[in-house]
Amino acid sequence: VLSVTYHGGARVVNYQWDYTDDIPPYYELIRRISIGYAIRNDSMFLDPDPSYADSGTIRGYEWYQVLGSLQDWAYHQTGCIDLTIELNSTKWPSSSELPEIWRQNRDAMLWFIEQSGHGVWGHVTDANTGNPVPCTYYVLPETTKVFKNDSIVGDFHRPLLTGDYTFVFMADGYNTRTISGVHVRYDSTTYLDVQMYPLVAVNISGTVTDSAGLPIDSARVEIIGVAATYTDQNGGYNIGANAGELYFVVSKTGYATLYDTIVVQRDTTIDFVLRTLNQYDFPTTDTVDIPDNDPNGIYDSLFVDGHLNIEDIEVYVNITHTYISDLIVRLISPSGTGVYLHNETGGSNENIIGWYDSELPVDGPGTLADFQGEDAYGWWRLFVSDNASWDTGTLNGWTLRIYTPDNYTGFSKPDMIGGIDLDRAVSPNVALLLVPEKGHYNVKVVDVAGRSMRILNNALLSTGEHTVNLDNIRVPGVYYLVVEGCGRMFKKRFVVVR
Repeated sequence: VLSVTYHGGARVVNYQWDYTDDIPPYYELIRRISIGYAIRNDSMFLDPDPSYADSGTIRGYEWYQVLGSLQDWAYHQTGCIDLTIELNSTKWPSSSELPEIWRQNRDAMLWFIEQSGHGVWGHVTDANTGNPVPCTYYVLPETTKVFKNDSIVGDFHRPLLTGDYTFVFMADGYNTRTISGVHVRYDSTTYLDVQMYPLVAVNISGTVTDSAGLPIDSARVEIIGVAATYTDQNGGYNIGANAGELYFVVSKTGYATLYDTIVVQRDTTIDFVLRTLNQYDFPTTDTVDIPDNDPNGIYDSLFVDGHLNIEDIEVYVNITHTYISDLIVRLISPSGTGVYLHNETGGSNENIIGWYDSELPVDGPGTLADFQGEDAYGWWRLFVSDNASWDTGTLNGWTLRIYTPDNYTGFSKPDMIGGIDLDRAVSPNVALLLVPEKGHYNVKVVDVAGRSMRILNNALLSTGEHTVNLDNIRVPGVYYLVVEGCGRMFKKRFVVVR
C-alpha cells in the first residue's frame, strides 16, 4: 500500500518515476502523500536539499535519473507507493545528531503509518462459499494501473483522493464485477467487501409486454457486455449468459427503455414490462438548395411548441443529392446538443431519404440517445453542408419524431425576433440570419464608402435560422451586413481583419 526507504545525503521526499519523465498513474495522490510527509518536517518543507525541491518533495527524474530503482519497481510491480526519504544533508551524520533527526521526522512517520490505512479497504470473496478470491482490480477513471489483492486472505487496500470511483474486479473463473458510485475520502477509511460470482452458464427466458399485458415483438433484450437478442411475435426471448450480476437493457422505439441490474445464479425466467410512450411528429417542408463545395452549408429550422421530455427520438430526412459522401448532416437541439446524422459516408450513392435511426444508421460523432432527457421545446436546427465540388442537391424537408411520457398540449410559438447573430456561428466567417417570417429576402454587405456586394438576391427563406458565408470579404475594414425582406430590415456592423 505505502512504504518508505530512508537515506542520508539530502533532505527531501523523492517520488516516482526515477527512470522516465512521464507522469505516473495517480500522480496527484502520490504528490499529496509526499507533501503530507514533508509538511510535518519543518526543516524538509521550509529548507529542502536540493533547494529547488517543491514543498520539500521532488519527482525522481527531475532530480537525477535512475534505472531499476526500488521505488519504481515497487509501484510498477506491486502497486505499492514507495517513497525515498532523504533525512539529512549529511550522508553519515554522527550519533549525536540522531535524536534531532528523529524529532524532525517523528510526526511525519506516524502520520505516514496512519495514512496507509486510509482510502478503501475490503475483502474479495466467493459469493457462494465465502472463501477468499485472488483477483486484480482497477479504479476508474484511471485505467492504466491494475492492482492485486492479497491472494491468501483476499483483502485489498488502496489510498485515493476524496471522490466517487468505480471499481472493476477480475478473477479467473468468475464474472467481472463492477461497483460504481463508491465514495472514498483521503483522510478516512471506506469499507468495501466484494462478492464474486463463479462463471456458471445460465439460460434466461421470458416475455416483454406493454403495460396492458400485450406482447411486444422485435424488442431488443441486451445483457451489457454479454449478448443481445430480439423478442418473437409473442414477445418471447431467450438469452444465455454466465451467472452473476447482469445489466439488462430492454428497448424498442415507441417505448420507454428499461434498465435493470439482476443477480442471476441459475436458469431463470425474467419478464419485462415496457411503458408505452406518446409519439409526436413535427414536420417542415422547407425546400433549400445546398451550396456546392461550401463547408458553411445551410441551416433549416423547425419549432417544437411543447415542453416534452425526450425519451426517444427519430429524424426523417429528405435530401436529393447526386453524391452523398460529399455531405454532412447535423441535428442540433434547442439546448445546443449536436449529433452528426450523416458524415461524408455512402460513396457515390444518391439521396438521403429515410428515418434515423430505424432505417438509416447514425454516423456520429454522437447518437440520437444524446438527446434523451432534454426538453424538446424550442427551435431545432438541421445543418447540411456539401464539402466537395461538382455534385449538388437540395434539402426537401425533414421531420422530428419525439417519443415522450408527456402529453402534448402545445404552446403558442413565440415570434422569431429577426436579426443577425455573429456570435453563435459554426465558423468565424459565417453569420446567422434570424428570419422572423417565411418570404423572399435580399442580403448584402456594405462598406463605409457605401459600396455593396450582394450575397442573396430575392432568396426564399423559411422562418428560423440561416447561414451567410462572409469568406469573400477579403479587404480589411468596417462593414455592415444588411438583410431586407417582408417589410423588414436588419443591419449588423462587423470588422474584417486579415
